[in-house]
Amino acid sequence: MRKIIIFILVIMLVVLCCFGCTATTETKEVDFGRFTAYRQEMQGNPDTTILVDNETKVMYLYYQQGYGGGITVMVDEEGKPLIWED
Repeated sequence: MRKIIIFILVIMLVVLCCFGCTATTETKEVDFGRFTAYRQEMQGNPDTTILVDNETKVMYLYYQQGYGGGITVMVDEEGKPLIWED
């Protein structure tokens, strides 16, 4: 009887981990005047935001994890800035 209860508890734990730990992604668009931010929120993962300069259409990547983060211009394989296409 004890082995059956332990087996059921283990199965319930595995099922809860599989369904409770799935990452849900949602992209939010926020306008900051000159920049538009496209933020992708993933449960349990660092924040990743793509900033687009509304005048030049150049794309920047902002990455944050905990108290640290950084921003960089996004470039293609030739080193040219990526341009946002509507």
